[in-house]
Amino acid sequence: MILRDQALVSDGDTRLELLKQAVEAHQATLLVYTHEFYPFDWAETQANLGLALCDQADLVEGTRALELLKQASVTQLNALQVFTRTYTPVQWAMTQRNLSIINLKQALLITESLSRDMLDRAEDASYKALQVYTLEDAPFHWAEVQNNLGDIVAHQAKFEDRTGRTTLLKQAEKYYYAALHVCTRRHAPILWASIQINLSNVLRDQAEIAEGNTHLDLLKHAVELLHAALVLRSLTGDRIKKGGQLRERRQDMPKILRVRAPQDVQEEKLVRKLAGSRHGPADWILHARMVARSWEGERVEDIARELQCSPQTVRRRLHRFDVEGIEGLGDHPKPGRPRRLTIQDESRLIALVRQAPPGRLVRRRDGSMVARDEEAEAQWSLNALAQAAKEAGVAVKRSQIRTILLREGVRWRHTHSWGTARDKDFVPKGRRSSATTPSHRKARRPSAPTNSAP
Repeated sequence: MILRDQALVSDGDTRLELLKQAVEAHQATLLVYTHEFYPFDWAETQANLGLALCDQADLVEGTRALELLKQASVTQLNALQVFTRTYTPVQWAMTQRNLSIINLKQALLITESLSRDMLDRAEDASYKALQVYTLEDAPFHWAEVQNNLGDIVAHQAKFEDRTGRTTLLKQAEKYYYAALHVCTRRHAPILWASIQINLSNVLRDQAEIAEGNTHLDLLKHAVELLHAALVLRSLTGDRIKKGGQLRERRQDMPKILRVRAPQDVQEEKLVRKLAGSRHGPADWILHARMVARSWEGERVEDIARELQCSPQTVRRRLHRFDVEGIEGLGDHPKPGRPRRLTIQDESRLIALVRQAPPGRLVRRRDGSMVARDEEAEAQWSLNALAQAAKEAGVAVKRSQIRTILLREGVRWRHTHSWGTARDKDFVPKGRRSSATTPSHRKARRPSAPTNSAP
């Protein structure tokens, strides 16, 4: 790690040489730290090796860069063999974040058809990292992942039509603004400037497909953001790499001793009403009490003692109220990939299993047997259910169907019925005939006499 840290503050050939030495050092370490005897050290070395390879790929071009990124991706996947969400959540989340960054860089160097899949992998890894990197527990890492998600969605927008592109660009804009809530100019200037440039690029892309005054407003805002970032660069002398981020010293969130004053009478009235309420969402009431006590002039330590929580929790909640206002009193939704299937979709799928398959014979009132679709399957299978769900407007894969039905205890496989025989001359088995010779119950064998005759 020392060689890589030195490389990040070096230039040109010196930087490339230091990164090569770092790669060789990690590879030599793996000869001792084997997966069998030192699994944790092996996984940690694999993760560090991937970072050095990724940094090295930034200094080369073309096929060589893609080759290095592929090697970096393999090392992160190796590390995930040991780092798990259950036992090593911090290392697992960090590796997922690194994997997301590596996949994003690969997506920029490959063909469009492969790039889409690689961007989806990067997005999935970022969502997994957010399961551990929450705004409350790891705000700086959370902001880094938000910035990375903005980059991913912005590149996904390039493959969509006008409507889809507009939607994805707006989503990327939200990710960047979320990151800026934590990465302020004062406490994370380098990353702040990088996010400002990314946000400026997204607004410029939105302006390209907008019209009239909206087009001009977006361009104006993009120029303002870019100008602010360039001014900071000229003042600090720091370099912001194209397509990447510079490492900077992590700093704790500022210690907020007083919350901001209420913006209007309505806001103050609502907060104080929540603070004095006994019925309502517990998180909203607790956080409103923190804000109300801060307005009364109480210190953070005193508020934490009265409400039986840590001072850091109070500071974070006051900071969130400063940024988000009333909406900051409630807890955010749990991080992770949004549900692809709603509860209603799962209910429709279960109801579909309860119905007769389209190819099953159904007896009519006149006694005839008719199937809705003679070419369809007479028994439900995962493929048949997936096709029927698709026709019903529920896009679901067969593996998802299996998971949902097993979780709900719903059977979709039944005994093969006689009605599905394909042989035209097939005759169902009739009633079992009785045996020709009835079996008789054996009589009890008499016991031997106990007394002998005279």
